[in-house]
Amino acid sequence: MAITITDLFKEQQYHEILQRTLDRIPDYIDKSEGSYIWDAVAPVSYEHAKQASFLMFVIMQAFALHAYGEWLDHMAGDFGISRAPAVPATVELLFTGNPGGEIPAGTKVAVQSTSIMFETDERAVIGIDGTALVSATCLNPGEEGNVPNDVVNLLVDFVPVVSSVTNPAPSTGGVDAEDDEILRNRILFFKRNPERGGTETDYQRWALSVGGVQAARCVALARGIGSVDVIIGAPPNQIAELVPRVQAVVDVKKPLGVHATVKGAEILPVDFRITVSGIDPLVVEDVAMAYLTTVGIGGTILFSKLIAAIINAGATDAFLTEPVGTQLVLAPDTVLDPHVYITVVD
Repeated sequence: MAITITDLFKEQQYHEILQRTLDRIPDYIDKSEGSYIWDAVAPVSYEHAKQASFLMFVIMQAFALHAYGEWLDHMAGDFGISRAPAVPATVELLFTGNPGGEIPAGTKVAVQSTSIMFETDERAVIGIDGTALVSATCLNPGEEGNVPNDVVNLLVDFVPVVSSVTNPAPSTGGVDAEDDEILRNRILFFKRNPERGGTETDYQRWALSVGGVQAARCVALARGIGSVDVIIGAPPNQIAELVPRVQAVVDVKKPLGVHATVKGAEILPVDFRITVSGIDPLVVEDVAMAYLTTVGIGGTILFSKLIAAIINAGATDAFLTEPVGTQLVLAPDTVLDPHVYITVVD
């Protein structure tokens, strides 16, 4: 019978190691807990178990299915890809003050009672109407920089010509760094689909090599023989910047004579309303999103698979009230934007 990783790990537990060590000592010697022998071998067994646990951890980090964090980043580097970094939000700040007064570039304005801070992108001069509208970038990269209107109003840097500042519209564009699951799926795609010189999976592979691209699909013969469309999925505010980058990669790698066009996927927001019992709604939301976010561009959402995942997570009952039917089939150039709402019943 083959020895499994679980078996090996169990054999390296502290009590297992301690017992095996004590078993090697003759029975005529006192080996009871608290004896000289027991006190001598117990700490060594504990340290051995710690080292064995660390070794098991290192072994698991060698596999994309189990690696996470920095270990996953190193694995991605082996394939020439990298985790997409966090993107800061941007906002338009409305300064009020003395006409003709100068607002230096780099002036900092914060959201009160938070650590969220924005910095102006350029020098500005207050107009004759006593106002100046200046673009600013959040110093806290990620989604936390996406704040409502009229909250960026704490002037951190002293600017004597300014009497007040605010943001008339919400800040937008903040995106968190690519999470482990998205990066893991990109790595697995690379591992499972080696380059073959121009197949459909090659076009997906080339698109996914660009940091920030979260999903990709190749539509062969999109405009007739010799044409290919490459549809990419990414945060909406990054699509416009990513399309030309992916196009440049595809143009270098595609076979001669093929006309390939890279396009951003259409985003389809869909509400999923799920009624459950016997389970924490936060667990249901995590399970549902884990499945729904793995549905690629032009994919199919099987409602039975979604419900099965929730039941397997511990729900005593679960059913979908919206959408209706048995499945949702996305158009070839469409990616799902799921919104999950949970109702718990006794």
